Amino acid sequence: MRKILFVVTLLLVTFLFISCTPKDSLSVVFTRDTTENLETVVGEDLEISYGITNLSDDPATTKVTLTKPDNSTKVISGSATKATIPGEELSVIGMYTVKVTTTVEDISKSTPELPIKVTSSINEVYFEEVPEDQLLSLKVSTSKTFNWNVSKKLEGRTYTYDVELKFNDGNFNVLAEKITEKSYTLTATDLENPGVYQIRITPYELSDSVAGPSATYEFQVANEAGLEGSFSPANGTKGLEGEVIVSWGGLDIGQDTNVKYNLFIGKGPTNLAKVLSETTKTNYSVFTKLNEKYYWQVEATNGETSVKSDVFEFWTKGLEIYVSKYNSGPIVQNAKIQLLDGNTVIEEVLTNANGYADINYPLMPKYVDIKISKDGHALTKIIDVKPEYFIGNKIIETQLREASIRTSDEYDGDYVLNDVSINYYKNDDSPVDITLPATEDFYSVIEIKQNTEHQYIAYGSNWDRIPGSSTMTSDRMGSFSQEATKMTSIITLDGLENGMHDLNTVIFDHNDNLVQKIDYFNVQRAVVTAPANPYKIMKANEFEPTYDNLTSWTKRRGVGYYNNPVIGKSGNPKDLDSHTSDSNLYIELYWVDWDTYSVLIDPNEYSKPEGYNIYRSFNGENFEKIAMVRSDYVKYRVAQASPMANYIDKSPELTPEEEVWYKVSPVYNNYEGEKVLLGSVVPMKEFNVELKSPEHNSSNVSVNPTFTWGPDKALTSDSTVVYEYQIFVYDWNQSDNGLMIPFDTVNIDTNSQIGKFFTTEGKKDVSVQFTGNNGDIIWNTFNPYSLDSFLYPEGNLEHGKSYNWGVNVAYAYSFDEDSSSYSLSADFRYRDAGWWFEAYGIEPDLHADFTTETEQ
Repeated sequence: MRKILFVVTLLLVTFLFISCTPKDSLSVVFTRDTTENLETVVGEDLEISYGITNLSDDPATTKVTLTKPDNSTKVISGSATKATIPGEELSVIGMYTVKVTTTVEDISKSTPELPIKVTSSINEVYFEEVPEDQLLSLKVSTSKTFNWNVSKKLEGRTYTYDVELKFNDGNFNVLAEKITEKSYTLTATDLENPGVYQIRITPYELSDSVAGPSATYEFQVANEAGLEGSFSPANGTKGLEGEVIVSWGGLDIGQDTNVKYNLFIGKGPTNLAKVLSETTKTNYSVFTKLNEKYYWQVEATNGETSVKSDVFEFWTKGLEIYVSKYNSGPIVQNAKIQLLDGNTVIEEVLTNANGYADINYPLMPKYVDIKISKDGHALTKIIDVKPEYFIGNKIIETQLREASIRTSDEYDGDYVLNDVSINYYKNDDSPVDITLPATEDFYSVIEIKQNTEHQYIAYGSNWDRIPGSSTMTSDRMGSFSQEATKMTSIITLDGLENGMHDLNTVIFDHNDNLVQKIDYFNVQRAVVTAPANPYKIMKANEFEPTYDNLTSWTKRRGVGYYNNPVIGKSGNPKDLDSHTSDSNLYIELYWVDWDTYSVLIDPNEYSKPEGYNIYRSFNGENFEKIAMVRSDYVKYRVAQASPMANYIDKSPELTPEEEVWYKVSPVYNNYEGEKVLLGSVVPMKEFNVELKSPEHNSSNVSVNPTFTWGPDKALTSDSTVVYEYQIFVYDWNQSDNGLMIPFDTVNIDTNSQIGKFFTTEGKKDVSVQFTGNNGDIIWNTFNPYSLDSFLYPEGNLEHGKSYNWGVNVAYAYSFDEDSSSYSLSADFRYRDAGWWFEAYGIEPDLHADFTTETEQ
């Protein structure tokens, strides 16, 4: 079918044996698997739960030990099943651990140490009412008020702020400390010199004792006021290319409108050449080169008096880069990108609200390294970036993951990333000279020198894009290894057109630091005759009308896709209501590949292609090649027990509610067949489910309660949006009776094995009353592990008892003739497992606790 609190909770399984030695009679475990790092906000109480098995007749004593970032310890008191770590013991941002020890007489048992990540309550500080994509320019000795705000993880806290100012390459100077206002005015004295300034805001919480993530804004202060008027492009505009038209208007000298203009243009603010003289024109075309900075100035004259404008600048596109958190994950804003020539930082920029950065640095070295960091995150380093290859040709896409052990801002000078050494060999084991044309398949030997955090995962070489898990990397040519320091990767030239290509290898350490090594090959395959009958792509819906050519997925909680557990919370890419929090957004492409066509339809009609080129457009007209996938790898994906998409687009350029089109073509040895339009799809935003009644922690609730819930937003796509839900009531608070799920005895086609689907068109609330074994909707007790299901024995819940409830399945979909779009809010069976769509599970934010009324 087409449908397909911070309390740690997990079922404690106690194994009872007929005979137990004293040593076996005692155990203690956390009631949640400890492989996932837990996270809480600094200064907040944290409740942990655990289970103790004591088969002896003697009482057990329990000790909870908290280890802080400075390695000091604190013993916390707790009951036999849980303990609360006071917020004052979690008063420093960093990594903590906790363990529980239980003792009976002289026998003690302890849990493993459970990592706890304590973070600021502030996600980020952001400036308001300032331009993001161009340099703000102010007049010298004028004042400017900067306003800011904070994105935070919880309400109710107050913050103070330090304000600092930096001029050119100097140090930051403190202008104000611990102010409560989210506004500060720079005076004429502060801005009395022309140059580049940076204002930095650092927030503090918990009575000014804890600093949160700071925000920095760069702007320019220009010389004297000069000529007033309108000028385009605006000063500091970046990312231009090709023909740039500079224009000016509204200029006069006094009341004299009989004015002529001189125009000066150059590549330095003090080295301008006159390109127009005594003209009445008010525009001029500049034919630019990439990765350059251009400066221009207008002089107005009436023959007697001349007045010059300020010197304006604009930048053309340089080395472009997108940074996302993981494959198909959210973009990373305000990541610091450093351009390195050897060990020297030659340029530094921040990613914008789209996770994008344009590094404009004229006269770049032939090769550079790129280092990426951000507070709370690990490190990423891209080795041997060749600017002349990427600039104007392609955008670098890479990842910056959250740290698993310690964040990049905690590193000391001794921290060293892993080294990677790659050698290439022909099939006869002789070395490959990468400076010569590549004419045949070869293989790589990858060796990793382990450093501070040791080797974890390596992905072998992939052409023209960063490799990753096979789930998200549609053509993972190279091999995969875990914990190994040496691996071999087969490299084929199938499907590649002649010309330069980049070959990427990626390694992760245990902190999720990423090292990406790039080599470059001039592929020059012997050109062969074009195939007599090139394959004509058959779209999936041409083979079967109910099949989709395109399927878009937005998942509220992200999966890192390389052995990561489900992480994070809510999010989606490019605007602030977009792909900025932990989530997944990707689009699956489907067509009938040649191998499937040859089996199901005709094996002799067409020649088998080496691969398929994928093209994408954001306007339906201008298509850009984004990938090539090998034919044999597509065959492999389709042949899986659960067939995978022919190709998955996981680019950070994808944006919810922005339509995207795709074409596919077959490719042979330097020959490309017809491009076939698969269609278009509009990805949806994420949404969450609001549990409205009974509310969380409510009491005196009817034993026949009415459960009411609804989505927190109205989603849009290219057709009607339908929401579907499945509700679960838990009787695990005071009993071990399992779950209760409703079944519709009238509209039986709305049921599944796990109960009734509740469906609405558009954003609407849904209600269902608990009626037990009575009525058109009956309730069954249910075990999500064994799938056993039995009719609930009564017509109501028990009196005076605690339960909780939640919507464990919640998704929205939109279908049209060639595509479907899904937004998954929840798909939760038990930890790391889902019911319908997400194998790793998407847990809802809340299971609401409630207590029923006492019996009268």
